[in-house]
Formats: sequence, C-alpha cells, structure tokens
Amino acid sequence: MVEDVQFETHKLDITEREAAEILKASQLRLQEAIQQSEEEIQIHARQLFMVVDSVSKYKEHVESKISEMRVSLSETAAAISDAYKGSLPAQFPGSANAN
Repeated sequence: MVEDVQFETHKLDITEREAAEILKASQLRLQEAIQQSEEEIQIHARQLFMVVDSVSKYKEHVESKISEMRVSLSETAAAISDAYKGSLPAQFPGSANAN
C-alpha cells in the first residue's frame, strides 16, 4: 500500500514536471510569436507610411499640374478673347463700345 502511494506520487511528480516543461515551452513560443507579430506590424506600418507619403506627394504634384493647366487655360482664353476683340472693330465698327 505504501509502495502504491509512493509509486503514484512519483508518477504525479513526473506528470507535474512534464506539464511545467510544456507550459514553459508554450510560453516561449507565445513570446516568440508576439515578437514576430510586432516586427511584422512595424514593417507593415513603415510600408503604409511610405504609401501614404507617396500618395501625398503625388497629390501635391497633381494639384500643381492642375494649377498650371488652369493658368495656361486662362491665359489662352484671354489671348483668344483679345484676338477676337481685336477683330471685332474691323468687322463691326462701334459694336465693341455697345457692351
């Protein structure tokens, strides 16, 4: 009977040690997975920042080009208007002053 108790105690000790080893290994794997996830998050955050920065720079470039096009269009429209106004007095004298 005492031997049975000692044997069961020994088996229980072995099981507890195995469980402790499994727990320790699991905690280590968890920490490694957390660290890897954090590294991946940092990598993706940097990539996202680069994309946002690139889009922002492209937006500024497009806005600048649109502004240049508007100025050019305005200048062209003014030149056409001036050319048209210059041709009116020759065709219709006095009509330029009517407006």
